[in-house]
Amino acid sequence: MFGGEDKTAGAKGHATIEVTTDVGWIGPSQEFHLIVVINPDAGWHTYWENPGDSGAATKITIQAPEGFKVGKPVFPRPEIFRTTKETTYGYSKQAAIFVPVTAPASTLDGQAEFQVTTNWLACKKNCVLGENETTLRVSIRA
Repeated sequence: MFGGEDKTAGAKGHATIEVTTDVGWIGPSQEFHLIVVINPDAGWHTYWENPGDSGAATKITIQAPEGFKVGKPVFPRPEIFRTTKETTYGYSKQAAIFVPVTAPASTLDGQAEFQVTTNWLACKKNCVLGENETTLRVSIRA
């Protein structure tokens, strides 16, 4: 993990979530990424932003400090799961979703706190909903 402080969930929803960033600190107007890593339990899978014929999209919601601009999450290429009845898209292994963020033009020394909520559907023979709320703190330099 590069910067910040992460509070990781247990295996509720048959996946674990880790939230980190690709920077050690943030400066004025800096572009960086919040990274949401989802790890499905063995034998389970989660879904891409477009789940396909069934399932539910993985969603990431970020509450950022005032002045920070949060972009659209960038999902890695999914696996394709085909059955005789449907085609779905998702991840049976670890996937890192990058969320672009831009800091305001003027910053003060301190910390930025990001509230990251991740919602997913994990499936094996049955499907279960999962949710994780993480607080990530990243140092700011003027």
